[in-house]
Amino acid sequence: MKGEEEDYHKDELPTLDQVLTRKTLPPICLYNFYIVMRDRLKMEEILDFYLDLQHHELLWRRYVKAMQRTGHLSESDLSEGYQSQRVISRLSQHPNSPTPTQDTTTTTTTAAAAAAAAAAAATGLRPPLRGTVVLPNTFSLSSSITNTTEHLTNAAAIPSRNEVIDSAQRLLVRYLVPSATKEIAQYLPPELVTSLRRELEKPSGARDDPVLFKEVKEYLFDYMQRQAYPKFLRLKVWGNITLYQQLGRLVFGLVSLLAALTTSLSFIFLGYPQWRIRFWANFASILGWYFKHFNLLDRFRSSLGACI
Repeated sequence: MKGEEEDYHKDELPTLDQVLTRKTLPPICLYNFYIVMRDRLKMEEILDFYLDLQHHELLWRRYVKAMQRTGHLSESDLSEGYQSQRVISRLSQHPNSPTPTQDTTTTTTTAAAAAAAAAAAATGLRPPLRGTVVLPNTFSLSSSITNTTEHLTNAAAIPSRNEVIDSAQRLLVRYLVPSATKEIAQYLPPELVTSLRRELEKPSGARDDPVLFKEVKEYLFDYMQRQAYPKFLRLKVWGNITLYQQLGRLVFGLVSLLAALTTSLSFIFLGYPQWRIRFWANFASILGWYFKHFNLLDRFRSSLGACI
């Protein structure tokens, strides 16, 4: 029995799509790609938008599945996919349809309030006000973040339409409006940003489906494919020197070249012969040139590692 097949061959480099969908292993992984985008290329907002858009698509997919289970969508509606125009048209007819999550939340809240009132009556304390929920204890910030992450990744957590709308509006406010915290308008054509904002900022009937962002997603993917991914591969695949090592080698190379130049000029003015002491000063210049120019791939280290 063969093991689970990988998405890419061992002798081939993974594609950008495989990296973005978390199908690769270090050093060519999403984490390292984000570090390079943030620290070296200074364009992490593109990757942030792409990953947030992936989360929005996942939210939409889970919402469509929930609407199918509640009977608002049929199997024939999903025959063309979760983002088809037929699904979007059918869901626009039920903008505020309830989901099983709302019923479950209401039942849980009522049960929690009843249990709190019974506990207060037994201990003689004042019962809580109606509409409030009494938590059994106080969670720390780290545990709340963990619980939130588990809730989002849990398949049983069914989102509502308001959560899908809020997710689309967060993409607008965080990335597309002028002076946003992570504005990406400088990487997109102006007409594309204008049309996208026009659809999202409608006072009534604003769209929230992932199809609206399809063109932007493809444009940014092509941009990362051309501008960022080749540099990422050059750093992580064809390079064996880190950023701090590059800076150290550059400083050492410049100091060595300066020392070799001053020493050679001093020997010339002092009248030393060319093929004796002055000849050995050339080694410092060669060493400085090596460390200054080979600041991405050290061929000597590569050869030494291959021999070992």
